[in-house]
Amino acid sequence: MSSLNEIRYFLAVARTQNISRAAELANISQPALSHAIHRLEAELGTPLLVRSKSGVQLTRAGQKFSLQSKELLEKWESLSKSVLETDTSISGNFTIGCHPSVAIYSLPAFLKKLLEDFPDLQIQLKHDLSREIASEVIAWKLDFGLVINPPEHPDLVIREIGKDEISLWSRPSDFDKDTLIFDPELFQSQLILKNLSAKKINFRRKIESTNLDVVRALTQAGCGVGILPKRVALAGSNSLKKYGKDSPTAEDRLCLIYRVGTQNNAAAKAISQAILAAKI
Repeated sequence: MSSLNEIRYFLAVARTQNISRAAELANISQPALSHAIHRLEAELGTPLLVRSKSGVQLTRAGQKFSLQSKELLEKWESLSKSVLETDTSISGNFTIGCHPSVAIYSLPAFLKKLLEDFPDLQIQLKHDLSREIASEVIAWKLDFGLVINPPEHPDLVIREIGKDEISLWSRPSDFDKDTLIFDPELFQSQLILKNLSAKKINFRRKIESTNLDVVRALTQAGCGVGILPKRVALAGSNSLKKYGKDSPTAEDRLCLIYRVGTQNNAAAKAISQAILAAKI
């Protein structure tokens, strides 16, 4: 296909009706301009110019091409401007994924200020297990993830923004310390269960819930001992205390993740900077 420059050279000739003058305006040599016009005519399969000693005239095809190619260049310039604005303006739609329990203590730390500072940003939220959020970021389905212990991946940027500790929690006056409440889908819960078994710490009953907020609510209600991250255990209430001095623990890393290449525009950079600057 002919290049946009060849079209611009042709329009310069059409405007001046003089090869030499057009070459001077286009800042290229006359032979190079003539060669570009010949390539354009070959591509279209028809002459665009009639050359004579007194100058050049447009053929009927040249007249039509001149008119429509102007419209083409105007559309191209508009498209180029729009694409550039996408990279330089802080606007557009972005998705952030995180576990619901992570969302409760992390999103309020930065989202309000981010929305106030950049009113043209549109933020959508997706909630799932951290491993599922990480998979969707890797697959370009989410722009950002706030995830616990993300997997290493060659296309993934991982920025640690906080730590947490998973342990056993209960009310000081818990009426039932023989019941364990936990989310079985979390790797950390499975790790603590193995450690409890190794230490021969047994609970007569077990209640499973796939929602950490439910685990916390039941623990606060005195239904048993909960396996909870510290941030979740203490969210909204200080009624829970760590259970047992020798109880096993597991460390969590809260990380901001995004794909390599996501930070190529100003809006994405503003979002990541807001998250990294927040005290989470």
